[in-house]
Amino acid sequence: MKGRPRAKLDKERIEQLAAVGLTVSEIAVIEGVSKKTIDRRALKEVENGRQRLHASLKRKQVEVALAGNTTMLIWLGKQYLDQSDKVDNTHSFGDSLKSILTK
Repeated sequence: MKGRPRAKLDKERIEQLAAVGLTVSEIAVIEGVSKKTIDRRALKEVENGRQRLHASLKRKQVEVALAGNTTMLIWLGKQYLDQSDKVDNTHSFGDSLKSILTK
């Protein structure tokens, strides 16, 4: 069966493009192939690139937080330490609250 020749993919380049945040659609345009081709033949490279990007972003966030960025410290505490801004409204105020409310 004859058809179009199989497109040659630069898998290292695909991983690098994914590592800087490009989508599969964007990578496909740059590589001159369909999104489906990237999905079928370079899924591992796209995932590896995305994981490299995630690791770089996390590393930079921790660096910024440890340099004293309070906002980033709070955000990372919420993400990794299960901290929150939730207020516990379950305290009992006993008879003093009841006396205020019934007056």
